[in-house]
Parts: sequence; C-alpha cells; structure tokens
Amino acid sequence: MKNKSHQTLRIVTILLTFLCALTIETIAQSKKEIIESQKKVIDSLKSVIINQESNYTQQILQLENQIKDALIKQLNFVNEIKEKNTAIEKYKVELNKCNQERVFMDDNGYIVAELELVYGNIHEDGVTIAFKDKIGGLLEANEVPDFIKWEENESEGMSIIESFCNKKYKVKFIHGKFYHESSNSWQDKISIINMEIAE
Repeated sequence: MKNKSHQTLRIVTILLTFLCALTIETIAQSKKEIIESQKKVIDSLKSVIINQESNYTQQILQLENQIKDALIKQLNFVNEIKEKNTAIEKYKVELNKCNQERVFMDDNGYIVAELELVYGNIHEDGVTIAFKDKIGGLLEANEVPDFIKWEENESEGMSIIESFCNKKYKVKFIHGKFYHESSNSWQDKISIINMEIAE
C-alpha cells in the first residue's frame, strides 16, 4: 500500500512538472509573439515618423524657396521704385531750374527765357515760329524779328533758313494758351516782345 501511494505521488509530480514546463513554454512563446508584434508596431511607427520627417523637410525646403523668391521679387520691386524715384527727383530738379528760368520776369512783367528756335514757316494764315524750352515743351509765336531770314521750301511756302534754327535765343515774351484743333488740346503760345541771339 505504501509503495502504491509513493508511485501515485511520483506520477502526480511528473504531471505537475510537465504542466509547469508546458505553461512556461506557452508563456515564453506568447511573450515572443508579443515582442515580435510590438517590434513590428515600432518598426511601422519608425517608418511613419521617417516619412513624416521627410515630408516636413520637403515642405520646409519648398517654403524656404518660396520665401526666397518672394524676397527677391520684393527687393527687385524696391530697386525699381528707387530707380524711378531717382529719375523723378532728377527731373524735378531740372524742371525747377527750367521753371525758374521760364518764370523769370523783368521790371515790366515780361517773361525772359532762353529758348531754342525749332522751325518757322509762312502760310496762308500768317507766320508761325516755334521754340523748344529746356523741358521739351513747344512754344509757338506769330511774331518774327527782322534779323531772321527766310527761304522758299518745296511746298511753295517760306521757311526760316536752317542756319537760324536749332540755336538758343534770349526771348522776352508774354505767355498764353491756344486751342490746337488737330491734336484737340490746349498748347502754349507766346507773344514776342523782343528776341536776340543768346550769348
């Protein structure tokens, strides 16, 4: 009876040992599967993070390039404005100088200015001569001093001799305006009081 009990105990011990070993193996296998699953998840997350970082890097580079292009355009625009402002300031200075000369008046209230004679002709309506001031404006007049000489032209009219044109003259005049039909605009007109060759 004693031997039988001992044998039963031994069988139970073997069974328990086997069950423990099986349980340990199952737990180990489960842990391994869990670890591998977690590793796959981690690798997947790493891949996502790497892709996101790559996308962010590309977006940042694109944004930097856009900012650079915008800054270059802005700088070019500023330079263009500076150049235009410089040109405008130069024109203002020249215009002021010319205006000072054109608006100069003598004691009798006549304007005295240095003007360039451009052309002159005799036509059915009378005589017209034209001067160019220093800012490129044309001033027409109907009076001609005696020292100006004329010659016939191809259109059977009379024109000022070429040697008198494109020269500077000191002109004393009264300033006015007249309506020019062909250009549909008001233009400068002067009435000459005195005219002589500029020194």
